[in-house]
Amino acid sequence: MVVSVDAHGGVFRDGRRGSAEAVAPEAPAGVNDLNHRPVLLEFAPSLAFSEVQPVLDSLLRARCVNLAFLTATPGGARSVTLPVFVDHGCTALLYWFGATCHNEHAAPREHRWIELSAGPGGSLLLQGVREGPASGMISFPRPREDSAPGAPEPKTAAAKATRPEPWTDDRLRAEVNGRLFDEPFPMVSLTVRPTDRVADVVACLAAIERVVHGRVTVDILARD
Repeated sequence: MVVSVDAHGGVFRDGRRGSAEAVAPEAPAGVNDLNHRPVLLEFAPSLAFSEVQPVLDSLLRARCVNLAFLTATPGGARSVTLPVFVDHGCTALLYWFGATCHNEHAAPREHRWIELSAGPGGSLLLQGVREGPASGMISFPRPREDSAPGAPEPKTAAAKATRPEPWTDDRLRAEVNGRLFDEPFPMVSLTVRPTDRVADVVACLAAIERVVHGRVTVDILARD
């Protein structure tokens, strides 16, 4: 299934015009069931994320977990997976990365979160580094505030950047791969603001995925 938003805000499902509410598939009957049908998101690159947020909210209400952006590259079209966090009532990390479930419920781990945001052209900007549980990630139902209701405070707030610091793919790779066998386990969190361009977010997420191979979550803020 392909869900599109064009440069004028028109919403389509498999080429047929609809609304943000109507493009999502029907939610599973069971309250704990998930919708694993693959959904490709084809959003006009010039749009701000706030302009596509209603479509994402609709898909999350339908409990869709297999989401990916469709983007054009010099080598042709490719997909960039959008991780979806599953709120299951505790702090153990549980999220879907495409068709793969990352579930630490049986054996919770401590994490070292490298918090990034998307700069112009998809550049990586370091916001800070902290240790503790995840909070505020894209999930269903969508949180109304910047972080999930009741999300625990991080145990530490180490190395918070006073202003975003440009990072390279190589620096991120060295930081992550150098700690793969350490506790707390390294993870990347990408913060998305309503004013961020879709093109920048997708390019940044693609760069992160090339380095960390699924060890990434996305935190979409309700406001800047």
